[in-house]
Amino acid sequence: MTTRSLSLLLQMLLLLVSAPATAGTYFLRADGTAPNKSAATGCGSASTAMSISTHNAQGFIPGDTIVLCSEGGVFRATLTPTSSGSSGFPITYDGQGTAYISGADLVAGWILDSGSVYRAGLANQPQQVFIDGVFGRRRASRGELTTHLDWFWDDGTATLYLRDHLGDPDDHHDPGVEAGQRNHGINSPARQHIVIDGVKVAHANKYGVFLWVSSYISVQNCILEWNWFDGCHSNSNIGYSNITVQDSIGRFNGGSGILFTLTGGTSSYHIIRRNRCYENGRYQGSDFDPMHRWTSGIKVVGPSGTTNVVVEHNDVYDNGYSGGESGNGIWFDYASASSAMNANVVRHNFIHGNQKSGIFVECSDNVHIYGNVLHDNAKIGEQGVSTNAGIRVDARNSESSDNNFVYNNTIVGGRHGIHVTTYVQAAGCSVSNNLFKNNIVVATVAAALRAEYGGGNDGMYGSGNVYQFNSLGAESPGFVIWNGSAYGTYESWETAANGASDNVEGDPQLAGSGPGLLYLTQASPCIDAGANLGSPFNMALRNTSAWTGSVMYRDQDAYGAGWEIGAYVYDSGVSPTHTPTAVPPTSTPTRTATRTPTPVPPTNTPTRTATMTFTPVPPTSTPTQTPTSPPGSTPTQTPTAIPSSTATPAWTPTFTATPTQTPTRTATPTPVPPTGTPTQTPTSTPAAPTNTPTLTPTPTQTQVPPTSTPTRTPAATSTPMPPTSTPTPTATPYSTATPTQTPTSPPGSTPTPIPTWTATATPTRTPAATATPTPAVPATPTPIAGGEVITVPVGAHVEGGGGTLWRSDLYLTNSDGIPVDVRVSYQPCCGEPLVRILTIGAHWTLLFEDVVSDLFGAGDGRGPLRIETLAGGAQVPAVVSRTFAATTLGNIGQEIPAVAHPRAGVFYLTGLRNDVDFRSNVAVTATPESDVTATFVLYRGSDGRVHGSVQKVVAAGQQAQWPIAELFPGAPRPGVPMTVQVWLSNPGVTYASVVDNISSDAVTHIGVQTSRDWIVPAVARIPGAQGTFWYSDLAIANPGESHAMVDFEYLPEGVDNSGGGIQASTLLVPANTTWTIEDVVHELFGVDDGKGVLRVRSTQHVVVASRVYTSGANGGTMGHGLQAISPDALRPDTRVLSGVRMRGGFRTNVGVVTGEVPALVRFRLRAEDGVQVGETYREVPARSMRQWNLAALFGDDLIRKPDPAGSLVVDADADVFAYLVVVDGSSQDPVLFVPEG
Repeated sequence: MTTRSLSLLLQMLLLLVSAPATAGTYFLRADGTAPNKSAATGCGSASTAMSISTHNAQGFIPGDTIVLCSEGGVFRATLTPTSSGSSGFPITYDGQGTAYISGADLVAGWILDSGSVYRAGLANQPQQVFIDGVFGRRRASRGELTTHLDWFWDDGTATLYLRDHLGDPDDHHDPGVEAGQRNHGINSPARQHIVIDGVKVAHANKYGVFLWVSSYISVQNCILEWNWFDGCHSNSNIGYSNITVQDSIGRFNGGSGILFTLTGGTSSYHIIRRNRCYENGRYQGSDFDPMHRWTSGIKVVGPSGTTNVVVEHNDVYDNGYSGGESGNGIWFDYASASSAMNANVVRHNFIHGNQKSGIFVECSDNVHIYGNVLHDNAKIGEQGVSTNAGIRVDARNSESSDNNFVYNNTIVGGRHGIHVTTYVQAAGCSVSNNLFKNNIVVATVAAALRAEYGGGNDGMYGSGNVYQFNSLGAESPGFVIWNGSAYGTYESWETAANGASDNVEGDPQLAGSGPGLLYLTQASPCIDAGANLGSPFNMALRNTSAWTGSVMYRDQDAYGAGWEIGAYVYDSGVSPTHTPTAVPPTSTPTRTATRTPTPVPPTNTPTRTATMTFTPVPPTSTPTQTPTSPPGSTPTQTPTAIPSSTATPAWTPTFTATPTQTPTRTATPTPVPPTGTPTQTPTSTPAAPTNTPTLTPTPTQTQVPPTSTPTRTPAATSTPMPPTSTPTPTATPYSTATPTQTPTSPPGSTPTPIPTWTATATPTRTPAATATPTPAVPATPTPIAGGEVITVPVGAHVEGGGGTLWRSDLYLTNSDGIPVDVRVSYQPCCGEPLVRILTIGAHWTLLFEDVVSDLFGAGDGRGPLRIETLAGGAQVPAVVSRTFAATTLGNIGQEIPAVAHPRAGVFYLTGLRNDVDFRSNVAVTATPESDVTATFVLYRGSDGRVHGSVQKVVAAGQQAQWPIAELFPGAPRPGVPMTVQVWLSNPGVTYASVVDNISSDAVTHIGVQTSRDWIVPAVARIPGAQGTFWYSDLAIANPGESHAMVDFEYLPEGVDNSGGGIQASTLLVPANTTWTIEDVVHELFGVDDGKGVLRVRSTQHVVVASRVYTSGANGGTMGHGLQAISPDALRPDTRVLSGVRMRGGFRTNVGVVTGEVPALVRFRLRAEDGVQVGETYREVPARSMRQWNLAALFGDDLIRKPDPAGSLVVDADADVFAYLVVVDGSSQDPVLFVPEG
């Protein structure tokens, strides 16, 4: 193990086991008498539990749990955490769902004052009084006590007066008269890493839970009610971050259910999720505190510097009181983010029945509002220009509400649908560059859209606002108000308006007008009529969604022909199972069993689980297309492409020769052999596993010429069956039939139609490298209707250091049974694309070993390759590519994954290094349709986000790459792994090359999005062919702002792991952290010899990548990248794997990964001319993998092998994933070929 890997391992082990050995569980009761925490051993009696006052004098350590016992009654004291936890080891306060902390005291000793009015003395002024739980009404004087349960506080005499028509208040015992005496139920002063779980907090004179200058706090499964101001209130004068409030109820509070505010510094990375916030600001009124005029269900208050706040999956309703000024649903107030990259997010909430606006964005920039359902908000009528609406965006004085995205919301009922304005106009006041797209507004009392005083792009207070692809309901007089003018038709409005276009006329045809029925019906004109807005806006609600715990999505990019307008995707034939109605006010939230991201402390005291889940701000799913403007840019502007001399820099060291005079470095082991392993793969492999039952073919199997290998008949069975009744599969030779024609040139060498082959024993073929294509014609490709396109991000023919020539090969396999015409284009860095039309025969594989030169006749250069079918509906070829060079070590290179659907959105590249051992380059390829603005953010080791918002523009059709040290000068650190976040404004591809500085071998990592569930198809620590020994390392990145607890499971090869594999200890991956685990099979699982599958599951969204390598002949390493896959990548469909090499010093391995059930897998080997030359079957156990060398799989006596390249067809009777590893025998350098994705 190298010094750097040992150091990293020690750091990880410290995280895994560093919970203090003395961490324990302690108990509180309201009547507790235990003198200290050591004596607080249980809930059973008062003597075995502490009181809150005793607790507040104790110190605690990270990992401690404090249990609040309900057995002693209501806690009537302020709970103050006295210590902070640490990363991964919070101090947890567990109320078990029954503990109750009250800010009020019981009042006794009442004296009759006169009539039905009684008085009693109190220590402090109460803000609220409750009589047997009933809210009393506060009056301004003794003389106003005219109604039952009116009360008045005389500050001069410290006396509480109460009118009680039932007699002496001392006779109330359920629980009696309670008067607020303490400001807070729970007060966290400058604490970090605290969990508050399952506690009811009520009756405080200010805030139920008060978090002051506190970070990394989780409030979950709590009831926060009847507090004078806010249920949960977080604030700081120096800044704070990472507050999570989830799965809780905030109700009946005088202020807001949940409020985050700021008096200094910055506020960031908070999560407000799955809460019910209702009837706040409804009862207390504003007579005794004007703050009750500005209440909300959920409120986030600035100033600027409030970033990355996520408000999602909440049910927010009935806030505010009629006739007053309170009661927005969700309110962002002076809470501005600096750009779209750190925007605040309001998504997928159900907001209904609020007195004021459902969502109110006031003097706030960069708020992304999408996928919300709003019903019957804005009950309060006209207040001048400050008219309330379902969604309201406004600014005042010199403030702005700019660059907000309002996408795919459904707004039904209420006064106005969308209102955009400046409330108080002054110099600098602005509502500009706000985008309103794909929204439904219907059944409003007044205008569906009201845009004025800047909202209508008057050029004085606003410009650049865009209103497109919205459905504003049926036309009617004044359904749109634009700069003071009323419009009754879409045409008249869009003609007059600057910024309005493509809106959809007509009734959106929702299932109904009430809650639970606001989804689309089959007749809706909103189906497939929306704009594709890219990630993360592509996740739409399903009809069956119910708040808060059952919010379900479909990906608009993958479901239906296009994007819907509104919050819901059209779900054909699916009806909701129930209506998401409001929970009765007396309900208690069901505690959500959240995963404990804290390793169990090594203590004899039972450790309670159900603690916090720190969740990142996910850039969630992947779109096929993205917003028309880059994050944070003005939507009316079009990015200007950087000239090619800057956007497309000179060839960088991704493909450079071996550095001279570099000290030899010993490779650090890390698994997965890309070759067959002599100890496990016999030289001749006919026999099926002896423990596998022999399977016989069905009588209906048919023979398919020209081979003698029987194929499966689907009508007989859905299970692939071996071709013979013997358990020994044999290689199938090609047919010896005489061909009807013999081609005189290699397939695809001319653009004219090529005769169809039958099988031939000795086909005349010249080496692919000598193919003489017709001259390439510069042209701009014209898309063909129905054609499919594959993008290879880069092809090259360039000189490197030391006289090396770096070039790209290209493999094209026609997976169809008929010839296919394809257009192959190459876009050099300068000039027009070069285009070649090829006809690929049925099942043929073409190999161009130097595609830029051989196919296009181009000289020195590099650029993207595009392969496009010319016939609508034709099956796209299987495409793989490698970029390589001949060096003194033999051929070295890297796979360049082909991409079927370039996308826009947020992607991550992890496992990057930049030091004496490795260097990394980051690349972006744009599609020909549009320029791409790429925004880069760097995460480094455990240092978190260290550099961000570096932007580069890549011209349409071009490829550009940058050394990471150039993108982020001074950021790389020796031995420290890095992750780069890449935001692509338009469809494109991003990838990274990590180059070994000694061997010059490179591995490729393609940009991916985050997930909680990953599969690494193969990891190993095992000997391979030619004296190699193969290892795997693993990179895991948590780009979110909350810690992730990650579980690892190793599933050994060839073993039925349906009962579970080998588990590793749960690893804490802190927020913004990137780990690299070298020799992962040994380091995590203690396995010294073996290979298998690695399952990675996380509590948060993470990114996983792997590298497979062996020691190079002259030091350094040789290897290939192994991108982790989603479980969805396991499918039973047929896969055609191109790039098989079995001659010229190459060897090829095939790997298969199974899902939850075993799979019988059929392999069919095809030669370059499409002739099937071998067929065999293997069974792979459940939740496992197998990997074979093809020579062994089909037998060394295989009569014919692909020459120079062929394909392998893999199909199975269950879910599988298949891949090829092709090893260049001259250097033992492998490349990984997988189906394009």
